[in-house]
Amino acid sequence: ICLKCVQLSETLRERYLSRWEEIRPYWNWVMAEVNSRDAVTQFVSKRVRGGVNGPQAANTLFQGLAADGAKRAVIQLTKEMYLDSASPLYGSRLLIFAHDETLLEIPEERAHEAAHRQAVVMVEKMKEVVPDVVVRAEPALMRRWTKDSKTVYNAEGKLIPWEDAHESK
Repeated sequence: ICLKCVQLSETLRERYLSRWEEIRPYWNWVMAEVNSRDAVTQFVSKRVRGGVNGPQAANTLFQGLAADGAKRAVIQLTKEMYLDSASPLYGSRLLIFAHDETLLEIPEERAHEAAHRQAVVMVEKMKEVVPDVVVRAEPALMRRWTKDSKTVYNAEGKLIPWEDAHESK
């Protein structure tokens, strides 16, 4: 590592710590937890993550909240997809669960209702772990997964696949 890189990283670290003064006490608390228990306990779910170093423990307490909320949502979605024949999600299948995003295969005749129900479940379950944070989920339909997709409605106000709207332009 070059000397200039080390000096620059030290400068950036000091600027970061002076900008967010609450970081030092937080970091001290995290390190005390790691040093005394070699673990950290998630605030809401009480899930324990062991064998962590300081940065992993500090990240777990933030990112872990999102993970816990998303996992709760997947459990609820799964119940509705497989067990609740009254849910618009019934008959859908979870294809991808990546971080805080769920991609479902939904029967096309219920896609509008199911996609909206999916978004409601995602928000409700995330709010259980972060009640003081604004949480939003926008439904989007697509025939192929793309990060470019957007929420698109037709003239009747029905959610339609992004590709259909995109290709007609």
